[in-house]
This record gives sequence, C-alpha cells and structure tokens, in this order.
Amino acid sequence: IRALAALCAAAALVPASAAGVPPTIVREDIDETFVDEALSEACGVEATVHLTGHITTRTREGGGVLEVITVNLTGIITSEFGSFRVKDVGSDATRITPDGQVIVSIRGQVPFFFKGVLKFDGDTGELLNEPNFAAGERQIERACAALNP
Repeated sequence: IRALAALCAAAALVPASAAGVPPTIVREDIDETFVDEALSEACGVEATVHLTGHITTRTREGGGVLEVITVNLTGIITSEFGSFRVKDVGSDATRITPDGQVIVSIRGQVPFFFKGVLKFDGDTGELLNEPNFAAGERQIERACAALNP
C-alpha cells in the first residue's frame, strides 16, 4: 500500500503532457580510487578512497519531477594504519512546483556531510530543510580514529 501511495503521489506531480513520455534512464557504474584531500587533512594521514557502486539518473521533460538520481556507493578508505567503510546511499530529486518554484531534495546518507533530507530552492539556494549535519561530523571523528595509529 505504501508503494502504491508513493507512486500515485509522484504521478500527480507529472503534468498530463509529460505523463505518457517515459523518462530517460542512465546507469553509471562506479569503480574509482583517489586520495580524499579534505579527509586526509582532517585526519592528519593520507586517506585513499576506493569507491564502488552505481548511480542511476532518471530525467523527464516538462514540469513536476524533472530528475531523480539514486546513489548506491560503498567507499573503503585506507591509510597506512587502518581502514574505514562508508556508504553513500539515497536519492536526489529536482521538481517544479505548480507555482514554478524549483525544489531540490537530497535524501539519505552523504558520507562526512549529513544524514536525512537537505532541501533547498534550486533558483535562490535558500535552505528549506536542514538535515542532521552532526552525523557527518561524528563520522569524520570515527574515520580519523580508524585511520590513525
């Protein structure tokens, strides 16, 4: 029932002209390794990230929900002293309200940044909903503890 209610709510946001047009779907597989400069600086050791998973982008023309990006990534962060695992999961949606306002919602867990829902006006950048930023700060502390001797 919950899935059906969500589907109906999403369908209500799509204008009749776009309702029959299927979204464009692009799935990108991720397998990257890089040094995270900000985490390296915060922890005082070189933090190398191996990121794997995928990102799927669904875009639609017209009004209502224009784009939905779903993220499912796993990061293994290593230093010469240890390792730390993180997940980047959630969905980002861009939609246009009936009055023309562009709303961007980022939902989920963004490593070292926040957990919850970050919502803002896409035109002005005005914050409409503040997530739990403290969760990101605590995760940095845990990562540094795991990456240091």
